[in-house]
Amino acid sequence: MTHKNIHISTDIIINAPRKRIWKVLSKLEGWPEWTTQITAVKGDFKKDGQLTLMSGSHKGDNFIFERTLFLFDEWNYFGWTGNAFEGLKDFHIFELQTLKSNKTRFIQSDGLHGAKIPGIQSMEEQMLKNYKIFNNELKQHIERML
Repeated sequence: MTHKNIHISTDIIINAPRKRIWKVLSKLEGWPEWTTQITAVKGDFKKDGQLTLMSGSHKGDNFIFERTLFLFDEWNYFGWTGNAFEGLKDFHIFELQTLKSNKTRFIQSDGLHGAKIPGIQSMEEQMLKNYKIFNNELKQHIERML
C-alpha cells in the first residue's frame, strides 16, 4: 500500500492581542456566527476533549467530523485529531504567536496521513483555500470587535 502525507499550513496577521483571539476560538458554539466554513460545533474545549464539527459544501453536502483535542496549551495552541476519510488520519492545529504592537500571527496547519487516494492534489488545494477563508473570516470578526 502506498502512503501519502499531506501538510497544509497558512497564516494571517490579526490586529489584536492573542488572548482576545483565543477567547473567540475557545467559544466553539460561536464559530458558525463568524465563519462560513463550520456550521456547528459542540464538545469540550480542553485536552482530550471530544468535539463534533459540521461543515457544509457549496454542493449542499454536510460533513460531520468527530475529533479529539490531542494538543492543548491555553492561550497558545490547540489541535485535534481523528479519522478523516478514505483511510486518512487528520492532525489539525491552530496556533497563536504574539507579535509587537498588539498583533498576533494566527497559524492553521493540517496534516493528513494514510493511504494514497486519487484526486488528493485537488482535495489539498481545496482545503488550503478553505483554511484561508477561515483565517480571513476570523481576522475580520476579531478586528470588528475592537
